[in-house]
Amino acid sequence: MELIHQKTITFGDQPLEVALADFGNGKQEVVIPLARLAEATEQSPQSLHQMIRRDALLTEYLINVTLISGKTACMQRPGVLLLVAKLNTTRIKDKRKAAQIQAFQRWAAETLDKSLFGEAQLPTLPSDPLQLFRITLEALEHNQARLTALEQHTQGLEQRLDNSPVSVDGQKAGHLHNLLKELAQTMGGNYSLA
Repeated sequence: MELIHQKTITFGDQPLEVALADFGNGKQEVVIPLARLAEATEQSPQSLHQMIRRDALLTEYLINVTLISGKTACMQRPGVLLLVAKLNTTRIKDKRKAAQIQAFQRWAAETLDKSLFGEAQLPTLPSDPLQLFRITLEALEHNQARLTALEQHTQGLEQRLDNSPVSVDGQKAGHLHNLLKELAQTMGGNYSLA
């Protein structure tokens, strides 16, 4: 698999990194990082990974790709459409969140098809090594800023955990549970909270 083009498009005011990949034998497909799909649909990356792992068809469309921003899990366009179609908005009590998911479902069906079939041309990466280096450096600086923010948030959570008393009653247990849950979500892992 080889990346042909890469760009950032927007869903509303939200940036969404996409790439056009060539899988050989004339098969080209739009791919989107799973983390960006989670942001656009207001889902956790872990819940999307779980949905994919439980569905054999969806797992066929999950690939690891090295984008400018680094190596990441991505979904191919058919997998994106199948995945967002599985998000049942009738079960979501938050009407704003349900509307956001429905808007993304419509947007993905229309926009990703246009991108795939060339109606929205994806630019090629620059051939000049200095330009490519500049783009890579900008992506690394962006990632560094995100990592710094994540580290600060994690340190804040750790400090709050350090300040939690050892004796735990029902109210404190709930507080501790919520802190651990927030830490697990921040770290992006599947941690047991038992």
